[in-house]
Amino acid sequence: MQFCGMALGQGGLVMRPLRSLLGAGWLGLVCALAVMSCDEAATVSQTPANRLVTTAWLAEHLADEDLVVVDARPTAQYLAAHVPGAVSASFSEADATSRGRTVSYGGGVDLFLAYDHPRLPFQEGPTAQVEAALRAMGVRKASQVVVYDAGAHFHAARFLFACEYHGFDRVSVLDGGLGKWLADGRETSVEVPVMPPGDVALSGVRPELVATTDDVLLAQADPNAAVVTALSPDWHFGATLPYSVAGHIPAAKMVPMAYFFRDDGTWRSPAQLRALLDVSGVGPGDGVITYCGGNPLSACSYFTLKYVLGQADVRVYAGAYLDWIQDPRDLTVHTWQHPEMLRDSDWIHWWAGDRIQALMLDAPAVVLDVREAAEYADGHVPWSVNLPMSDAAASSAAQWASALGSVGVGNTQEVVVCGEGLSGRVAAAFWLMEYLGHERVSLCAEGMGGWDARWGLTDEETIVGQAEHPLDVAIHPTTFFVTEEAGRRVTGAEDAPIHASFPRVWVFFGDGQPAGLPVDDFAIVPTGAVFTVDGQLRAAGEVWGAFDAAGASYFDEVVCAGATLGDAATCYLALRLLGYPLVRVYVPAGHAL
Repeated sequence: MQFCGMALGQGGLVMRPLRSLLGAGWLGLVCALAVMSCDEAATVSQTPANRLVTTAWLAEHLADEDLVVVDARPTAQYLAAHVPGAVSASFSEADATSRGRTVSYGGGVDLFLAYDHPRLPFQEGPTAQVEAALRAMGVRKASQVVVYDAGAHFHAARFLFACEYHGFDRVSVLDGGLGKWLADGRETSVEVPVMPPGDVALSGVRPELVATTDDVLLAQADPNAAVVTALSPDWHFGATLPYSVAGHIPAAKMVPMAYFFRDDGTWRSPAQLRALLDVSGVGPGDGVITYCGGNPLSACSYFTLKYVLGQADVRVYAGAYLDWIQDPRDLTVHTWQHPEMLRDSDWIHWWAGDRIQALMLDAPAVVLDVREAAEYADGHVPWSVNLPMSDAAASSAAQWASALGSVGVGNTQEVVVCGEGLSGRVAAAFWLMEYLGHERVSLCAEGMGGWDARWGLTDEETIVGQAEHPLDVAIHPTTFFVTEEAGRRVTGAEDAPIHASFPRVWVFFGDGQPAGLPVDDFAIVPTGAVFTVDGQLRAAGEVWGAFDAAGASYFDEVVCAGATLGDAATCYLALRLLGYPLVRVYVPAGHAL
């Protein structure tokens, strides 16, 4: 049984070794965060906004009368060894198996779970049930609870969130969990204490801490909100099918739980966590909704963002991905991070086609055919404009701006780059448009063949000229304003990184022989890793898996190189579709661009 990147084994729910769970490249990314400064890696101290306690603090206060220590791991792990005096938040030994199978989940879920035919798993029962469970653990009104798990896990945060949601705030988390406790040479016990009944009184649920499916839908359209998934890339990109539908909630930012922790299982510093969110497009003032597959993992994101990082507005999507995929509205699920960059023929036919040209002075989209003039003349998408881009680096930014404006390509319309499928020159044009600062660039995903089969090509010349009528049926020359984005290009090995916190990885893409690179250490990803033998784009999960296996992890700064600019740009395009936040193309100095 798998859930949220974990596996249920003999001893209950345990974290697999990172390499086997996440893959070599994903492991490299987690380890790469260690390049951050020693100052940033300093132990996080406990503050009013930060509910972490150290093993030293717990050892010093273990005998405090009002302290209740809770082990949130599954039953078998608790019984094997735990902090002396700790009570379990999981089933008793007698209740931990059903017909010989381990059913203890940990994180308080065992005791808090709604048993009376819940609509979804992992949803809690009423406050009275949670209160009774806490009282059985000996929790009193004046108690200070310290909860722990194995370290680098979600169990402790899940327990804390359940308490907070039902109105009890006096809960802290042991930084590094039992793993750090053992690493520090501290004693454990197998004795199961008998606790006097507690008298804690929960105030009732706090609906402001959770988000509904409708809240998630609203957040997708809110520039000051972000939906953040705690799931790993194999789940996010659909390489794993844990439920009936693979993929993720559209527009969700992927910041998996594995990135929150150092090698010793303790939380990373606020500066390190802030860097992760910054490159993911989540601002300090944004409202955040966290989610995972069924709910537990998102509590770790909630705790990390709210109490370690200090993000003010954080909620948990309690229904999680399971609620999303069974919503009666049949909500969309994505595998690519940016599927809007792949436009099909029907989309183009309306938003850049004949009907809308007669209904608006300027259509919302313009199709840019980057083939040679003779190829364009043989047949093209109606209303497309032609600007050959066989060598994107051969002209300066100013020359490209002039040429683009002259054929009606400006900065306000979406530009749909079109050619013979997702070829190297199409990819190079896509990169060039983004490098020049255009914010909405997409591709004719089906190419000329797909368009021809659906709507038919034309040899009729597209009229490009100044408007002669309020609803002029022509493509109008305009001005293209260039804002060169240096972060999309590398001219040499000494170029400054986009973000100093993340390592740079060079990838040679294509089937040619690597030559002329300014570095000796680089990964190789062949064309077949992204395209099938007949030129079709592979599934998102396959493409991610190929780059990850090569060592290009999601938060690396990836520099794409190749035997041609088209090869390098194809690598760039694939990673942009996946949403890699730090991607650049190697275009050596000395070109006109």
